[in-house]
Amino acid sequence: MKIGVLGNGKLGSLLLQRDGFFPLKCNINQIKTIESEVNSVQPDLIVNLAGVSSVEECEKNYPKAIQTNVNGTENLHKVFGHRVLTVSSDHVFSGKSCRNNEWSTVSPVNNYGFTKIGAEAISYINGGKVIRLSRTVSIEDNDISEWLLMLYKGEKVYIPTFMYRNFIHRQFSVDGIEYFSKNYDELPWTVHYAGLDNYNFYNFILLVADEFGFDRQLVAPRKEDNPSYSPRPRNGGFSVKLAKKLKFPMYTIYDTVLRMLKETM
Repeated sequence: MKIGVLGNGKLGSLLLQRDGFFPLKCNINQIKTIESEVNSVQPDLIVNLAGVSSVEECEKNYPKAIQTNVNGTENLHKVFGHRVLTVSSDHVFSGKSCRNNEWSTVSPVNNYGFTKIGAEAISYINGGKVIRLSRTVSIEDNDISEWLLMLYKGEKVYIPTFMYRNFIHRQFSVDGIEYFSKNYDELPWTVHYAGLDNYNFYNFILLVADEFGFDRQLVAPRKEDNPSYSPRPRNGGFSVKLAKKLKFPMYTIYDTVLRMLKETM
């Protein structure tokens, strides 16, 4: 099966390193460029990773986020039909619970979440499918790399205790997208995919510090949010029971931390 990938960001670039995945070099906001690229590549399935993924940018320019994340998804379906796997987020939930399953009521707290709901609705109407991800991580992430550098220098870091996610290494999350893509016809309309464990950011960074050999006494809890940040779901993440039942590759928080350590070698 030939799988086209639209979007060459962090996830898209990793997915394109896998066998059977090919880039679609087009603008999701321009139907003619989509038509030209689809005719050229002739994929059997498209993974939609294009969009505005910055929470802050979605708050600052909501019309642009709607145009790309929602209308762009519609453009893709108009050209290609139903065989589109759209990548969504746990930001479709309010963050009041980390136990949401695929049938829980969506209720976002930010513009990014609303655009993801819109993209999911377009997918549903057009017969496509959706994979929802929680926080994907790597030591290349700006926040994590900054904290690790500070710990390496012997400086104290202050990590939020109120932000929960099913953290999963970015390479592992790509495993889930690949699995969904290659078993597309047998899988349900939407699946939650993330790490098996729900951790707050503070405890997650403690695990990272321990594994990296840094002084855990330098990891300090931060109990207040930064008022300058856009709203985010606090109890993020979700239930991954369905993904486990469907035999997706599953990873613990320790698998993710060890994979992060491997990035330094």
